[in-house]
Amino acid sequence: MKIVPIFACVVFALPVWAATGSNMAVDGQGNIWRTGQDLPVALTANAFQKTEVESLCATQQISPFQPPTFIDCAHAYVTKQDPNGNVLYATYLGGSSEDGGIAITTDAQGNAYVTGFTNSADFPVTAGVVQRQNAGPLTPLVVPEGLGPFGPVAIYPGGDVFIAKFAPDGTLRSWKRFQR
Repeated sequence: MKIVPIFACVVFALPVWAATGSNMAVDGQGNIWRTGQDLPVALTANAFQKTEVESLCATQQISPFQPPTFIDCAHAYVTKQDPNGNVLYATYLGGSSEDGGIAITTDAQGNAYVTGFTNSADFPVTAGVVQRQNAGPLTPLVVPEGLGPFGPVAIYPGGDVFIAKFAPDGTLRSWKRFQR
């Protein structure tokens, strides 16, 4: 039997807190950061985006006897609560199409990093962004959830990917958008 040595190397390493892939993170002070999509958010005075852009993303025909119903586009949000549940920061993130926050993490300095997706051509960006314009698609993927011509539809995540960095006080520090 021949013994063959196995060599392994680490291309990159992430701290355990950075590899969770969760929509919730706890910073070093015990504050809870959350991200997601389309949760009604009571915005704080220091919110980066104080209004949610309302726009039509799809229609669905549940019954042949009823007119089609409209589905509004959902948008990403970011919130921060102290250990007692008091909201310290809450903002929307999005443009006029479908956007969503997928995962959030924090670092040792209390910054929060949010990742998500956007189909919006007017998604807000900061100076120094990697990609200023959405490379598309700009229309969300709408998929029927049932058989036949009638029934509910689902809007799938898609478009470009974004990464946003928020300071401990909620100030948006940087924003990057990447084509998928």
